[in-house]
Amino acid sequence: MGGGLELAACADFRYATASSSFSMPETKYGIPSVIHARLLPHLVGWQRAREMVYLAKVYGAEEMREWGLVDALCADEARLEDEVMGFVERVARHGVRTMRAQKELVRVWEEREFRLGVDAGVESFAAMFEDAAPEPRRFMKEFTERRMKKRKGGDGQNVE
Repeated sequence: MGGGLELAACADFRYATASSSFSMPETKYGIPSVIHARLLPHLVGWQRAREMVYLAKVYGAEEMREWGLVDALCADEARLEDEVMGFVERVARHGVRTMRAQKELVRVWEEREFRLGVDAGVESFAAMFEDAAPEPRRFMKEFTERRMKKRKGGDGQNVE
């Protein structure tokens, strides 16, 4: 269970069924929770992380959602699969290079102090326009074309 929770802690988003359970049971077996358990304080706060790794209790999905470990609860596994696939499809519509840069930037924000995070954001933004990057141009072009189409009423006629 602890390994599964640690794996979940590494994820950017965590979905669960209403019947899911979570635990960091290592101390019950004479070993400390290490490495990925270090991510828990960022997700649930220091005091709750202490409780989880000291007491080795089993927690329900609703409590973990309230604590911030679980992002969304689904009634059952079928609904869980639908929710996760919807999320994946939405993210997949974004540019690969853009999502890779955003994911890296979020990691920088998590691990570095505020000013370094801001600087990294500015550098990441500027880098998207280097190398004749097609993603910003492509997505902005699609956006402006949709806006123009909407302004013209969708049929090419001006709506003014």
